Amino acid sequence: MQKCYLLIFLSLFSFSAHTQNIDSLLHAYDSIQEQIDEVTIRADRMKEIRLKSVEGTVIFDGKKTEIVDLGNIQANVATNNGRQIFNRIAGLNVWESDAAGMQLGIGARGLNPNRSAEFNIRQNGYDITADAIGYPDAYFTPPTEGMDRIEIVRGAASLQFGTQFGGLINFKTHQPIQKKFQITTQLTGGSFATVSSFNAIEGTYKKLTYYAYYQYKHTKGWRTNSKLNAHSAFANFTYHINDKINIAVEFTHQNYLMQQPGGLTDNQFNQNPKQSTRTRNWFQINWNIPSVKLEYQPKQNIRWNTVIFGLIGSRNALGFLSYANRADDFRERDLIKDKYKNFGLESRVLYQYKLGKEQASLSVGMRYFRGFTNKQQGLGNDATDANFNYLNPIDLENSDYHFTGNNIAFSAENIFKITPKLSITPGMRMEILLTDVGGYYKADSIKYTDSRNYKRVFPLFGVGISYKAHELAEVYANISQNYRGINYTDLRINNPNVRVDPNIKDEKGFNGDIGVRGKKGEKVNYDVNFFSLFYNKKVGSIQQVDSMYNIYRYKTNISNSRSLGVESFVEVDILKCIDENSNFGLSIFSNFTYTNAVYVHSQNKQISGNIVEFAPQFIFRGGVGFKYKDFGLSWQISSISKQFTDATNAKYASTAVIGEIPAYYVMDLNTSYIYKWFKFSCSINNLSNHTYFTRRAESYPGPGIIPSDGIGVFGSIAFRWHTKK
Repeated sequence: MQKCYLLIFLSLFSFSAHTQNIDSLLHAYDSIQEQIDEVTIRADRMKEIRLKSVEGTVIFDGKKTEIVDLGNIQANVATNNGRQIFNRIAGLNVWESDAAGMQLGIGARGLNPNRSAEFNIRQNGYDITADAIGYPDAYFTPPTEGMDRIEIVRGAASLQFGTQFGGLINFKTHQPIQKKFQITTQLTGGSFATVSSFNAIEGTYKKLTYYAYYQYKHTKGWRTNSKLNAHSAFANFTYHINDKINIAVEFTHQNYLMQQPGGLTDNQFNQNPKQSTRTRNWFQINWNIPSVKLEYQPKQNIRWNTVIFGLIGSRNALGFLSYANRADDFRERDLIKDKYKNFGLESRVLYQYKLGKEQASLSVGMRYFRGFTNKQQGLGNDATDANFNYLNPIDLENSDYHFTGNNIAFSAENIFKITPKLSITPGMRMEILLTDVGGYYKADSIKYTDSRNYKRVFPLFGVGISYKAHELAEVYANISQNYRGINYTDLRINNPNVRVDPNIKDEKGFNGDIGVRGKKGEKVNYDVNFFSLFYNKKVGSIQQVDSMYNIYRYKTNISNSRSLGVESFVEVDILKCIDENSNFGLSIFSNFTYTNAVYVHSQNKQISGNIVEFAPQFIFRGGVGFKYKDFGLSWQISSISKQFTDATNAKYASTAVIGEIPAYYVMDLNTSYIYKWFKFSCSINNLSNHTYFTRRAESYPGPGIIPSDGIGVFGSIAFRWHTKK
């Protein structure tokens, strides 16, 4: 442990400063630049915790919204640690099976956390997933060092942004400062041979603003056979043509190669969670996202923006996919390769007008999206390397499919101000989906061709209410319809651990919230709400046994489900309550969620009344934070009650693909210190070295239990410098 403590104090680097709100101050007092620079680093901008009623051209009034202000949190952002980054967002069930933070896995209200597929994941307002309708898995997660904040809107986001019951998660990249040039560099090192280098430049020159970053990340992982090499890059150039028009061009790239240690059985996990029985499993991503955004404000009360975006990407998964209780036979490996080519356009207009004595706001939008996915499955070689070439590319052993999706949508929401304090916001959205499926698959060496067309129309309606009685008491309520389109992987994939109902259907339902929230400076902040989520024809898994006595998951529209519960977050700074101008801060926060999620009205007696999978009854995160000028220290604990992984609520299976995820807890410690242009920070993840897991995988990264990491120590040092003007 002495070596461990020594590493904490010698460890390296993390820096995130916030200059946007004080740039005008810096510009006005160039003569005392050196002193101002120190003030820039020390100044804490007011925490942003919720979205405004109107942001840009989007309406959020009456909705449950949250903001993760990445400049005001004590968290290990270099590893995208989800439980730390989202520690103040109530109700999130975070999978911790990817310690490097390359794939975010979060769910809420009984929704599956797998690659956050139940959320609409965006960056700067546009899609970044493989296919938001047909394959919404978040294989790409932006590096949080390059983000200013993360915006979260619960299920009511469906009216503005469309599909997914979980709601919206939008990563907002850093906004450039009003100086010609600034450079930020951050180096992180720590346990498991982890090295992360983040470098960014930004600035403003006349009418042009720019921001670009590059990140390299490497780790050997806590478990054997867990190597990762990742490269991420981003560039934004915004040209302000005049006071009314600006155009922005962005490009995002990420590629990584990850060795995956595979899953474990319950016995293997209990014996040694660090062990790996798979040496030949590999995963590779190549993601490229271009976008162009045009913003126009002809008058003070009219705003319009249009964004054109695309995706050219690929996903390759290679390995031995049989059950965790079976040894690798070192025969040919299973290889799945996806290619994505997407194009999208979204346009919105916000019109603000007088209605009586109050100002009303109308937001109207349209969306067109075309996605093309080619999904192939066949045999790779029998070696141990990351060779993503098929043995028989002309005639694959399993399947070769193409999926073409077209999505047209129209939306409208309007804030009606009844009084200065009371507003009602009705809205609607019309979704049109056209999906074409074509290709072939093989079963028992027989080749079958497949061609299907799906045409669907989803009208969605909702309404929100907000009553701002006081800065410490805003009452809000919302109910909105949701839907979730058929996932491409739900249509056809060959996997011995999971089988799919060929007649699987789209899912429909709604979200509802009623709550009260408030904030007073840095003294107190709270949000308490009751929620409901109803899922009709929910796609889920039930345990079945085939004629060879193999246990597997059968995925189908198993039943209707409903989730009811309460989400609460409270944070109080005790010292700020005594003296709000104090240099000291001592905050305590509590994040507690109770969920009762069950299957209802089911004709299947095997699951009727059962608990919905991935719906822990209790989720608690709490902690204490101390601040004095440039020094910060925080401790947090996360405690999650038990949850099931299939609708039958099976507690155990020899394959470990299904079964109970036991209750667990995990503690983290983070600290930081700022000195002039430098910031030093370190974190201890899983402080008590608790042994636990959050996921049982049915496919990649390998069927079975995926253990979460033991104790890890990481340190960062960052440097930031900018020109005087």
